[in-house]
Amino acid sequence: MRILLTTFWNYPHVGGLSNYITNLKHGLENRGHVVEITCPNEFDGYVNTKNNISDYLWKFYQQRYGKDKKKFFQLDVNFYTYLTHLSQQNLEGYDILHAQDLATAYILGMLNEHYEKPLLYTPHGILSLTRIKFKEVDKDSLSARYFIEIDKRAVQYADKIIILSDHFREPLKQLGAHDSKMLTVHTGIEENEEIEYTKGANRHQTIISCIARLTQRKGHHILLEALNMIKEHLDHVEIRIIGDGKTREDLEQQAQHLRLSNVVFLGSRDDIPQLLKETDIFVLPTINDSLPISIIEAMHMGLPIVSSYVGGIPELIHHQKEGLLSTPGDIETLSKHLLLLIQNPSLRNELGENARKFAQAELTVNEMSRKIEQEYQSLL
Repeated sequence: MRILLTTFWNYPHVGGLSNYITNLKHGLENRGHVVEITCPNEFDGYVNTKNNISDYLWKFYQQRYGKDKKKFFQLDVNFYTYLTHLSQQNLEGYDILHAQDLATAYILGMLNEHYEKPLLYTPHGILSLTRIKFKEVDKDSLSARYFIEIDKRAVQYADKIIILSDHFREPLKQLGAHDSKMLTVHTGIEENEEIEYTKGANRHQTIISCIARLTQRKGHHILLEALNMIKEHLDHVEIRIIGDGKTREDLEQQAQHLRLSNVVFLGSRDDIPQLLKETDIFVLPTINDSLPISIIEAMHMGLPIVSSYVGGIPELIHHQKEGLLSTPGDIETLSKHLLLLIQNPSLRNELGENARKFAQAELTVNEMSRKIEQEYQSLL
């Protein structure tokens, strides 16, 4: 098959979406298919086109809505710019069109009314519902109705929706999708064969690692409060915060205020497999998530996972089997889970081995691409 993967965002970039696209491409190519990726940064003249469209739309939005509708004005600029360039691409030569976000599902859906190719859509988040949940837009506002309509159109255009976890089902049903239209395929990653799958390189201390963008939604502030509750038990423990983001300064100040001297901020790193090899416990106290790649990487490394009942995480981590889960924001329970694993190496090993077995059976690129390939073939 000749397959086109599309993304509304520049590719490659740092983040789970980019990693997912790369892994899916490699997996499908290993199965004998031709896979191409189209994204904004591959188009010549994209910036000039965007500037021209921006000038035109801004005048239109000012006349119709005033100056307070910048949120969907900017989204529209990006939509129309990408539509302009994607419409210049000959889609006839592809057997499968697979959109990796709602924007390209929406844009490809419009273009595909002419081509009538099988169109699949993998949402990595629900734009409208997420914005409303985190009060980025008011649920009764024109902006909210606008974002919901875009989501609905993306769902309507897709012949099949490949979802990363079952937690996407209910939000997508609210947008008009039926169960028969959705297929759950958990994200798979490539195993790093150069890294030995052993835990805890330093036997003199316990290493706890948290790998995530430094944003409010990832719950780093909750982790620091939990660590403060068990501070007297952390003499031989190092907590590594790996990643960067807009909350870094606040988090560093919080750690300093709580006198958590054994918390170190490592920033963005390109040696994640090595850092995981040195880790004993992986923690991600996330408040809002879908299916974090960092958890899957940690599972492949045989690490026990401490995380939250959020998104698709409970589909991978069954409490007391592959790790320990708590309600998002439950500082006390999170602290108890961390302390339990700090003090119980045998439990760490048991949970970590269960996590590794599950990951090797279910969370590989080969397994992910095999299931998606089957769906492509059924649509053809």
